[in-house]
Amino acid sequence: MKRLILDTNVLLSFVTDRNLHQQECSRKIFEEALALKRILLISFHVLTEFTYVLDTVYGVERERIKEMIRELISYPGTEILYGIDMAALLDVWPETVPDYGDAVIVGAWAALKRKDAAVFTFDKKFQNILKKRLDIPVWIP
Repeated sequence: MKRLILDTNVLLSFVTDRNLHQQECSRKIFEEALALKRILLISFHVLTEFTYVLDTVYGVERERIKEMIRELISYPGTEILYGIDMAALLDVWPETVPDYGDAVIVGAWAALKRKDAAVFTFDKKFQNILKKRLDIPVWIP
């Protein structure tokens, strides 16, 4: 898939050393976006989770987080998604997709009218729900 909706864990892996394999996979897709070979779609909610985790879990200075977000939103090949399909979100949360943040990603995918976009997440449980229960394309590096 050329268009990828990114989960928060992809962004966190890109900017931290928490998992070197995931960091490398994330780095590759950002390089592809830089070369305009791929479009990376980032939900506004994912940016909120990203900010919260960097601030509260990793203790990154807020000014540095702000710089990271500025870089992300201006990075070639990236688009910020502000709209979601709330009906689609509520159709899956909390019964099928127990995590609200993951349900937001489903809502973002639905808002795109499912146009050749796949979800990129490192969360295996979420991958399985997307593929097997919701028939949503998942991109696995």
